[in-house]
Amino acid sequence: MELNEVESSNNFHIAMFPFFLMGHVPEFTRKLGVGIKSIYYITTAAVVHAFSIVLGKITAPALLKQLRDLHPGYQSQNVVLLPGREIRSMLVLWKPFGLGGLTFYQRFANASQKVTTCREIEGHFYDYLSAHHKRPMLLTGPVYGLDDSNKNSPPLEDMWAKWLGGFEEAGTVVFCAFRNQLILEKDQFQELVLGFELTGLTFFYIFKPPAACATIEKAFPSGFEERVKGRGVVFGGWVQQTAILSYPLVGCFIMNTMILVKELKVAIEVEREENGWFSKESLSKTSTTMMDKENELGVSLKNNLAKWRRILPEPE
Repeated sequence: MELNEVESSNNFHIAMFPFFLMGHVPEFTRKLGVGIKSIYYITTAAVVHAFSIVLGKITAPALLKQLRDLHPGYQSQNVVLLPGREIRSMLVLWKPFGLGGLTFYQRFANASQKVTTCREIEGHFYDYLSAHHKRPMLLTGPVYGLDDSNKNSPPLEDMWAKWLGGFEEAGTVVFCAFRNQLILEKDQFQELVLGFELTGLTFFYIFKPPAACATIEKAFPSGFEERVKGRGVVFGGWVQQTAILSYPLVGCFIMNTMILVKELKVAIEVEREENGWFSKESLSKTSTTMMDKENELGVSLKNNLAKWRRILPEPE
């Protein structure tokens, strides 16, 4: 659509856009002066954007010295960055990204309105963001896709339904799905799968093939498939994640988000080494703690999870 067409249209009132345009669309719609509202729809946690404000107040060189300097108004003493690796990882906020050379932080700051999260989970982060930007944020609540509703979900693929059907005791399967989030080096991947093997538990692990490996099977440690046959699956393709998580057999879901650990207290953080990675021993220890029905911490986390399930609505 050309600019003059936009100006003459009476039907174009709201512009919704992906994150890589959020530094440009709000400015564009403001210049038109015809009342168009631009909305940046956030799919990541509100805490991520709260951190962008906290750290945006600190210059990049000073960031490494002021390791845990929190901006006034930031209310969480639990969700904070740890010195070293976590702090350095946030330096990406100052790197130019996309058109116009805008940084990630500038893109966050320029967005006109944001739609994200629900108050029960991230209410204080919402208040902080809204006060900082001096504009309302619209909370959608939990957003469920069609596949999240039992009546709309297609049945789980036969191969996975059959595999899961081979186990009887509820809460005994560890499920890990990182397929769309990162690609590991081969040695990192092998450390992960050896950690799952070390647990002695039943596991279902979904991941992209490691770097420089054509298939996920080519990256397996020697003898791994034979040792875990019958109790462990490592798969490099797509699976129906929500359908698998709905199975009572799944007792532990491994993912990467700090708010579940530090705010909601429904997860355990895997202890990391100084290089930022974690060992097979630490992964195994965390998994078995979560799955141990007599472990005090594991029981407490599962009770907290049950509480959140009562608070948050089920998909209709």
